[in-house]
Amino acid sequence: ALLAAAVGAKGSVSKSTPTSASPLHVCLGSFTQPWSFGPYARQLTVLAGQLSQKHLVLWLSLGYQDTQVRVKVPGLPENVGMVGGGFPRNQGVYVSSINALLREHKMDVFITLMDLNRVFVDEMFEPLAISWFPNHFVALDLHSRHALTAYDAVAVLGPSDATSVLAQLPHKHVVHIPHVVDDVGGLGETPRAALRRKYGVPADKFVALVNFANYDAEKNRKSIDLPLLAWKVTCLL
Repeated sequence: ALLAAAVGAKGSVSKSTPTSASPLHVCLGSFTQPWSFGPYARQLTVLAGQLSQKHLVLWLSLGYQDTQVRVKVPGLPENVGMVGGGFPRNQGVYVSSINALLREHKMDVFITLMDLNRVFVDEMFEPLAISWFPNHFVALDLHSRHALTAYDAVAVLGPSDATSVLAQLPHKHVVHIPHVVDDVGGLGETPRAALRRKYGVPADKFVALVNFANYDAEKNRKSIDLPLLAWKVTCLL
């Protein structure tokens, strides 16, 4: 679907668009590493596994200091390589610097999954570029709006985001592509009624899934108390 988003952007950009019918050199870009904890690493790892069945895939970790291409990287399929960008940690990265790496490794498509506050635009991305964009706000923040100008297509995670982002960036090709949810040995095809009986959940009650983490100490935006309080407010509506 992400490659289809790239091909769909062909009509709105002047650069040549490779066809996904033949194997492509695809670069997956992020500031994280495949073995890191977090949704961005996990989602890109799943994407790497899918794309590597047909295409040549390279993971570009922008803040990683080892700039030699590695294979048999923990968390990645054996046929997916990884290279570090060698950029200073916690500092901005110019698109021209990323383009130099993409040229060096002869990439056809560049797909990123990352927050964009450290991407500074001094030119467009040279290969066809897609941002699998994690939007955190109703209106695009200044940094994201700036960085997205360098991309050809934007794949947002929610259907309402697709409408909102397209309204704010009408010159971009915007599609909705949600994140992947794995069911590794999980619920399978078990009927809901059977699961409710198993776990003692009445048929007329909701089940609230709380997704939280305790690593954002500065803003406390993902701690467990906030989703629980949000659920409480929802129940009172």
